[in-house]
Amino acid sequence: MASFAFARPEGQQTQEFFMSSRSSQWEEGRAAKLSGATASADPYEVGSQQSADWLEGFTVDEPEQNIDRPEPGEG
Repeated sequence: MASFAFARPEGQQTQEFFMSSRSSQWEEGRAAKLSGATASADPYEVGSQQSADWLEGFTVDEPEQNIDRPEPGEG
C-alpha cells in the first residue's frame, strides 16, 4: 500500500490517518517482520495486490530506495 500526500481528516495526526487505511495483509507483513520472519514468508501470490500490501507492511521501517538516482556503483 502506498502512502500518498493528501489532506488528513480534521483533528487526526498523520500516523492515525495512515493506520486507519492499512489492509489486513499490511498488518500481517508488519507482524511477520516484527517476529523475525524473512520476506520469503509472504503467503500471497507473487504479483497480487495482497502480496504488495504484505510487502509494504514488511518493509515499512526500511529506508526508501532512490530509483531515479542510483548510488555510485548501483548501476
